Amino acid sequence: MGGMGLIIVRWCFIGGMALAVLCAGPSAWAGEGGSAKPPSNTIKAKVPANFVPLPRLRLAVPLDNNRIYRMLELEVWLVMDKPEDAAKLGSEKTKIVATMKQVFMGYRWEAFLEPETGFALAKALVKASVDQCIKGGPLVEDVLIRQMILR
Repeated sequence: MGGMGLIIVRWCFIGGMALAVLCAGPSAWAGEGGSAKPPSNTIKAKVPANFVPLPRLRLAVPLDNNRIYRMLELEVWLVMDKPEDAAKLGSEKTKIVATMKQVFMGYRWEAFLEPETGFALAKALVKASVDQCIKGGPLVEDVLIRQMILR
């Protein structure tokens, strides 16, 4: 009988400790600071002054003549010569995006499937869209495609 009582006391002690740890929650793990914040895994950096980041684009690209479309997602940065030119071009973002949507509609899905040629074509189309949109304005030095997803 004595051994059984000791087992019951031991289980009650372990159960009580487990309950105390669960009720304490994250505030007990945070230390003296108060609330616990998980560490951030994002990198916070500023875009250089001569870069113009365009909003993430979701473009409908025709698959065939049957009006079937696929999605092309682009994240594009335009590189300018001078920060002043980047500021001028930054105010025209919505106009540039609208022009890009029209230009990309003229190409079929197959044009973007090959990794080398599709990527180069997308860069050329973005540059042509900007040149078409901003006639006589600042010229784009380079186009950086940060992400291109075919869906």
